[in-house]
Amino acid sequence: MSIGINIVRLDSAESTNNFAATMAKDCLIAHGTVILAEEQTKGRGQRGNQWHAVRGENLTFSVFLKPSAFPIASQFQLTVWASVSIIEVLLEYGIQATIKWPNDVLVNEQKIAGILIENSIDQLLINEVIAGIGLNVNQLEFNGLNAVSMSNLLGGKLNKEIVLSSLLKALNDNWKKLSSKETSADLRAAYLSHLFGKDQLREFVIDGKIQNGIIRTVDDNGLLCLEVEHMPSFFDLKQVQFIFQSAS
Repeated sequence: MSIGINIVRLDSAESTNNFAATMAKDCLIAHGTVILAEEQTKGRGQRGNQWHAVRGENLTFSVFLKPSAFPIASQFQLTVWASVSIIEVLLEYGIQATIKWPNDVLVNEQKIAGILIENSIDQLLINEVIAGIGLNVNQLEFNGLNAVSMSNLLGGKLNKEIVLSSLLKALNDNWKKLSSKETSADLRAAYLSHLFGKDQLREFVIDGKIQNGIIRTVDDNGLLCLEVEHMPSFFDLKQVQFIFQSAS
């Protein structure tokens, strides 16, 4: 079943990822099902952060997937898939965005979208995927958070259903590309071409210490390659924090 053929619409949920996980546990959800909530009271992001969104103004949803023979070693491709799909939709609206490793989407260093992917593993294969996506569409105020919406950038309110339709189509089309080595490589190349800070000298907090570094790439395991003092090293999410010039 294609992504988005079945959409479960909720007025409110603590977390669409949690809701999808509960349905999966009870065998009540099929591949491609989307759980969409007008409000998330306990939306989650990376590092245990909360996702803050005004009720009814943005897109907050999760996609449930049952991949076939998807190796755990390739799990970073799931982040690539979701990130690139969001980038493509924003480009349809003339919005140039970048991907902050591993899976936030930024415009001018302000967060416009976030992704939280949770997997169920059976031996060395991923047998269930829940991909949570939050996209700022019509929210105008973010209470001091370093965030922005499509409406902020375009100067007018958007039809969320049209944005959702475009995003689900991109997710579905790009999901098919993961089944081919060649087209999945194309997705990874697109991810890297939109990688925030790539080949730029920037400040980072690396293992608790502020240092200058240059992002060179992201490897197949999702580790960030930072060149520090002319020496490339690979880091995981817990080791590196970005420093933003535009942060409020």
